[in-house]
Amino acid sequence: MVRVSAPGSLMIAGEYAVLMGKQALAMAINQRLTVTLSQENHANIRIDSNLGQREINLPISSSDDWVTHTLKAYETHLIPGLTVTITSDINPNQGLGSSAALLTALVAALECYVTQAPLSQNALWQRCYHILTHHQALASGTDLAASIFGGVIHFNPTQQKVTSVPTDCRWMVVYTGYKTKTPDAIIRIRPQQEDIIWDHIDQHTTLLHRHLIANDDTAIGRELTALYEAQKTLGCCCEQTQKVYRSMQGYCHGVKISGSGLGDCLIGVCKDNAKDYIAPNGAIPLQVSPTDLGVIYHD
Repeated sequence: MVRVSAPGSLMIAGEYAVLMGKQALAMAINQRLTVTLSQENHANIRIDSNLGQREINLPISSSDDWVTHTLKAYETHLIPGLTVTITSDINPNQGLGSSAALLTALVAALECYVTQAPLSQNALWQRCYHILTHHQALASGTDLAASIFGGVIHFNPTQQKVTSVPTDCRWMVVYTGYKTKTPDAIIRIRPQQEDIIWDHIDQHTTLLHRHLIANDDTAIGRELTALYEAQKTLGCCCEQTQKVYRSMQGYCHGVKISGSGLGDCLIGVCKDNAKDYIAPNGAIPLQVSPTDLGVIYHD
């Protein structure tokens, strides 16, 4: 039996711009998804998850879902009777990186199943990124990097370089109440923009990176606010997003959307009175925080 878990994640900065080759910041969070592989006595590949049970025949047909797509990449190594069990603390509808956590944990488990040894984080990153970009052309892999390496990370897409960002910020995370699927949001927003907006976002992401390392909450808040204004320019905001943004302002040094927007979560760096925050109707404060733990191979 092989059991691997990976954390969910939140984008901090660089959404959309990272697809244009600009830097991004993200953090792993303290909610995890676990994949367990076991060999049992049945004729196909069985998948057990919160969504129910289903079976896949060998050879595996092409599919749009992450599990089938990933299994197909390993099908020459799979033996009938393999059971894939997926359990998760991550709500898949709240923009918390559940797809990246699933891909990370599943690929790590399958590599262990095939080779009888865990991959290094860098090798796992390369393997997962290859599978990701074959399944979803417009994908940066930033959330994938956060799930693999853990902590707060800086991602340079042109160099495919992931570095740790040492910071001790306290974050507030509020879910707006709904989420537009990321590929749909990208199609609606990205083609309409000019290069100058990506340079603008990149400049503020550089400053935010610096202030995160310095743990300067006031300066972090200033950059989060500037990035939110850029997100408004991009068209990422809606009436509910702006309502949640206004509700968080008195309790955070700065606030922005985490993710592709048109719903999603908002994040902010907490002020001392953050514990008194009450969300507006439809929004949900989430009890999530950064974690240094990336992918874990369990005994």
